[in-house]
Amino acid sequence: MLQMLQLGLIDIDYARGKRLTVTPYGMDVVKGLRRIELTKYVSPTARALAATKPKQPASDQQRLLAVLKQVRKAEAAKAGMPPYLVFSDATLTDMAARAPLTMEQFALVSGVGEKKLVRFWRPFVDAIRRFKSINN
Repeated sequence: MLQMLQLGLIDIDYARGKRLTVTPYGMDVVKGLRRIELTKYVSPTARALAATKPKQPASDQQRLLAVLKQVRKAEAAKAGMPPYLVFSDATLTDMAARAPLTMEQFALVSGVGEKKLVRFWRPFVDAIRRFKSINN
């Protein structure tokens, strides 16, 4: 009900004994002229139970992604910039999926431009090579 009040679908009519009244916008929703989406309430207890579910073992790609995020963090610290400016999570995900071992393969990763290729390919490819040698 709080969501409907916040969205302006209903209003509190203080002049008529604090009754709830449907607004014109709310009537449009009732008639099907407008569409809304409400969020489902999840209790804190249910949220805590969902958080304690046993985790699936990480795949090689997920573990490599974690390694690449560590490399990104280290490179960002060296350059004095936030990690997302080195590479986005989407780029690191593509990098983990492709696992490039050469500069040419690294250039094919989505989000790697010419400047970032020259600047960052070595530490990331070295990390991928180390990961592959340990896990194969």
